[in-house]
Amino acid sequence: MSQLGFERSEPAETGRPGYDPRDLLKLYLYGYLQQIRSSRRLEAECRRNIEVMWLLGRLAPDYKSIAEFRRIHREAVTAANTSQKRREKRREMAHRQSEKRWDAIEAAA
Repeated sequence: MSQLGFERSEPAETGRPGYDPRDLLKLYLYGYLQQIRSSRRLEAECRRNIEVMWLLGRLAPDYKSIAEFRRIHREAVTAANTSQKRREKRREMAHRQSEKRWDAIEAAA
């Protein structure tokens, strides 16, 4: 995570520890894949959607924390999202190649 530029904020003496950037990145990527861009909608999903509850270990960050994470880590989030897109594209290309091989096998039989 630190290679991508994510850092965990240090809490004040009286403050609570911050959310792990990995958890907020999971939430952000979930929102991207589900086409949910709003921080308030992502906050609602944390309380409503059992998939997100499982993904985040029942964490429920408020919309300000989600928006702050996006603002502070804008470049790192973009880099992580870009690498996610590359992985998806590689998976899709591999799937297409395997389908072509399968079609060739069926045609030969």
